[in-house]
Amino acid sequence: LNEHRWNEGHDPTPLLREQVNLTHPTCVFPHCTRPSRSCDADHIIEHDQGGPTCSCNLAPLCRHHHRLKTHGGWT
Repeated sequence: LNEHRWNEGHDPTPLLREQVNLTHPTCVFPHCTRPSRSCDADHIIEHDQGGPTCSCNLAPLCRHHHRLKTHGGWT
């Protein structure tokens, strides 16, 4: 699971998602402790802005913090 993984579409493959979960065991929002397995796999650089669906551009965000990033301006 150490290799760089990616896919063409927006949603990560199960193996790519597992790699993200193992790399980041919790939500990446500061001080959040929600386990990554219950989080969304979020694109760091948004997919619709050219961000790839790959292991270096995905991070787990719990639904609350994902919405905060998407609609609240957190970066």
